[in-house]
Amino acid sequence: MSEENPSPSAALSQCLLSQYRLCAAGLGLGAAYTIKYKKGALPFVVGGVIGSASDLVYGLLKECSEEFKEFSNQPQAPK
Repeated sequence: MSEENPSPSAALSQCLLSQYRLCAAGLGLGAAYTIKYKKGALPFVVGGVIGSASDLVYGLLKECSEEFKEFSNQPQAPK
């Protein structure tokens, strides 16, 4: 497919991978918690993982819902 009209799977991937706000917030909160209360990388890592998962779920349900509908409606290859 061309760059102007990507395939539904490429459009969905591009949209989902452009979500970063909740991951950045999770990293920020994890870093703040690490600095203030608990030394070590665990809160920072947990904040990043939770933020990344939240970004994917939020992107799939809200930000990228049109791309997901197009992806879901495309015909599947036979197995």
